[in-house]
Amino acid sequence: MKNRIKILIKGTVQGVGFRPKIYNLAVSLGINGNVSNTNAGVLIDAEADEKTLKTFIEKIKSEKPEKANITSIETVPQKEKGYKDFKIAKSAAGKEKSLLVTPDLSICNDCQNELFDAANRRHNYPFTTCVNCGPRFSIINKIPYDRKNNSMRHFEQCKACEWEYINPAERRFHSETNSCSICGPEIFLFDKNGKKIENENPLNKTIDLIKKGKIVAIKGIGGFHLVCDAENNSAVKELRKRKGRDKKPFALMSLDIEKIKEYCIVTQKEEALLSSQERPIVLLKRLNKITVSEAVAPGLDSFGVILPYTPLHYLILKQDFLALVATSANKAEDPIVASFREALANLKGIADFYLDHNRDIVNRIDDSIVKVINNKESIIRRARGYVPSPVKLEQELKEVLAVGGELKNTFCLTKGNYAFPSQHIGDLKSFTSLEHFERSIKNFKDLFGIKPKIVAFDMHPEYLSAKYAEKLKGVKKVKVQHHHAHIASCMAENGIQEKVIGVALDGTGYGDDGLIWGCEFLIADYAHFERLGHLKYILLQGGDAAVSEPWRTATSFLYDVYGKGLTKEKKLPFFSFAGRKNIESITGLIDKKVNTIPTSSMGRLFDAVSSILGICHENTYEGEAAMELESIIQENVIEFYDWHPEEEEGVMLLDCSELLRKVIEDLKAGIKVPVIAAKFHNSIAHGISDVAGELRKQTRINKVCLSGGCFQNRYLTEKLTSLLEAENFRVYTHSKVPTNDGGISLGQAMIANAIAK
Repeated sequence: MKNRIKILIKGTVQGVGFRPKIYNLAVSLGINGNVSNTNAGVLIDAEADEKTLKTFIEKIKSEKPEKANITSIETVPQKEKGYKDFKIAKSAAGKEKSLLVTPDLSICNDCQNELFDAANRRHNYPFTTCVNCGPRFSIINKIPYDRKNNSMRHFEQCKACEWEYINPAERRFHSETNSCSICGPEIFLFDKNGKKIENENPLNKTIDLIKKGKIVAIKGIGGFHLVCDAENNSAVKELRKRKGRDKKPFALMSLDIEKIKEYCIVTQKEEALLSSQERPIVLLKRLNKITVSEAVAPGLDSFGVILPYTPLHYLILKQDFLALVATSANKAEDPIVASFREALANLKGIADFYLDHNRDIVNRIDDSIVKVINNKESIIRRARGYVPSPVKLEQELKEVLAVGGELKNTFCLTKGNYAFPSQHIGDLKSFTSLEHFERSIKNFKDLFGIKPKIVAFDMHPEYLSAKYAEKLKGVKKVKVQHHHAHIASCMAENGIQEKVIGVALDGTGYGDDGLIWGCEFLIADYAHFERLGHLKYILLQGGDAAVSEPWRTATSFLYDVYGKGLTKEKKLPFFSFAGRKNIESITGLIDKKVNTIPTSSMGRLFDAVSSILGICHENTYEGEAAMELESIIQENVIEFYDWHPEEEEGVMLLDCSELLRKVIEDLKAGIKVPVIAAKFHNSIAHGISDVAGELRKQTRINKVCLSGGCFQNRYLTEKLTSLLEAENFRVYTHSKVPTNDGGISLGQAMIANAIAK
């Protein structure tokens, strides 16, 4: 007698070759029935004896596809039906949506081998994929993940591809992106005016154009890249000029690790990240003597480097390029362009040519960026390859929408014990970016069947994300303090439930006193926080102008140190840049309290020191001054400036005027700037460690969570971690969501859920 059971498998189980794996397992064990995709996951209807069914379930767990993630297996006994064989059945919709959608996957080794095999029918085919690789999230319209529900539905398979699709022995058995040069997507080359270039091999012509120094907009998985030869200094400079991007670093793409090692140092951990199927941009220390243009990342000691992740990338890079600039194609503050129509409209005057293809991008998504800090992955930008994979939580949450902040915006939706942080949306400062934000929220709600009853948003009243949340109807609205959200996000991804000492360091966050925070010591859980320490307030003049012009910030900080005597410090490097007249103008406005606001921002302190030392007086992109300050640090300097926290009315304060006096004393004494930069970083780490030690005495809390954009600084994070661990603190940092503002939506969701309870 046979037993029959229905098995519902939930998790990331579609778009990863799960049904073909189930089919082959079932056939090998002599099980009859069927398997299908549903909105809830993969549904198996299986008939066999009890022992065989038990073996079947165990093998499903142990032999699942590499990219599959099983979160639950539910079995329900059924009446015997008398199946005669095992089949892959048509997908069924259904009301429940608990499926985890697969991120886009880089090309696998098998497809890569076929791509360059002259005898293979997919030789040089730029859209070669199989069940183990290719676009997923970027092309999906809705679940279940079937061809009819993604943008490959426009391409009917030829007989050869259809045979692969229905043949259980083939790697492309039920591959929903299966195609070839006969039946699949094609590439097309257009000139700068959008005129199609006929009678040319588009791929070969594109390669030739790049070698001649042209700038080509190339459509990838999640959007267009602007591409040029990274060894062609004129081309890189021209791209900067056309894009109006003075110094912000460009990303590089190279064929393999060996080529990357010609211009960067690559550690074992970094190599693993570069080669992973997520294929992020990895920030690497650059070598000194290289042929890559200095214009790629001016003033920095590192490059953002990525390996190819599509067949098209490989076909181009195989043609003897050391590296290509491959930067997101967009205007400042706008999302990456995802269609040829958008490219023509938005990249006019930037791109010389456009290499387009006719597979639609449904969900636009940038490349992810990661950095190795403390020998572990630290995500700077979470996007392609990672999204929409969830963060698994230690508790079940209500259905919440958290809308994030303004810079590096992401939103987050929660359901059960999963949080779904969105892809990097960007800075919400334009109508186009707001439109992308709103459309992406709708897509996520539809994909995961989430109907939030709670919306969480930043306290800052002028953030577009907050204004969007305030307009929503029929939901409970929860305002969340910015730095509390930072710490809660770090707690959530590390599975922490109890109170922690939270250290939040960044540039700007709206405080609950209406002032600008940025160096905060919080005793926090999800529902509450208490601010028990911060950088002592200084009056910052200029608002947004001070953020973009560190010399203004330096003036504000030094006026706090020297008062009227500041105008006598003519030998300071920033003085000659700013000029006496401008400095007197700023200090006069501070005296009159015109456009000034008290701030405890660590980010602004880094900006000020960068300008004081003559490194960077103007930020042409966010974080430039601080990044250049970190880049010049002299290694193996252990000295630091002795500054200590002071207690005022129960709050620990770090007074940076004491620190700045010592920085300037060294500068006047002729100490080399790289040494001063190292001592400054060391001092920040020691000061924070001292405050944490005092707070532990008060609270007996031994867990420290580090969050905020300043912890993208590898040197500072590693130095501080080592100091805290030497004092037997348990230190927690980010590895699943960004430590910068790209991670706060997760924290907002956690806090809103706790408050709602």
